[in-house]
Amino acid sequence: DGGAWVFDTRWFDVVWWAKLERLVARLRQQGVVADLILFHPYDHGRWGFDCLGGMNPHSYNTSNDRLYLEYAVARLGAFSNVWWSLANEWDYVRCKSQGLSNGGSPVWDELGETLASEDAHRRPKSIHNGAHLYNHSRAWVSHVSLQGKLSEIPSIVGGRFGVKPVVWDETK
Repeated sequence: DGGAWVFDTRWFDVVWWAKLERLVARLRQQGVVADLILFHPYDHGRWGFDCLGGMNPHSYNTSNDRLYLEYAVARLGAFSNVWWSLANEWDYVRCKSQGLSNGGSPVWDELGETLASEDAHRRPKSIHNGAHLYNHSRAWVSHVSLQGKLSEIPSIVGGRFGVKPVVWDETK
C-alpha cells in the first residue's frame, strides 16, 4: 500500500524468511558461518525489531521479542553454520535497558535464556558489547564477543567470565 513496512509478530513474512534461509544455505555451501544479529540499536523504529515491546524501558514487555526469537530459531536453528548474536551493542538499545547494570539487565537475561531454550541444536550464542560488557558467565552464553583495542583483551576479559572462547570481532 506504499506505507512504511513494520515487522509484525502476528504474521511472519514467509517469503522474506525463505530468502534468508537460502542465503544462510548458500553461505554454508561456501563454508561461511552466519553470525546472525537478532537485535540492534540502529533500527530507530524503522522496522520495529529494536523495541518490539514498547519504547518505555520501565514497562517493556518481552512477549513479542520472545515470539520473534522462537520463530527465528525454528526457521534457522537447524543450519549447521548458524551462530546467534542476541544483540549488537546490547546496552545501546534503550527500550530494553530496564535494570541495566554493568554486566546485564533483566530483559537481556530473559531473552538470552529464551534463545537458549528454543535452540535445540545448541548453536553458539553470545551478545556483543557497546559501552558495557555483558556478563558472559551466564549459562546461555557460549563465547565472549567483544570489540575494542586488541591491547585491551587481557584487561577486559582477564578470566572473569570463566573459561569461554573469546571472539574479538571488531578491532581498532
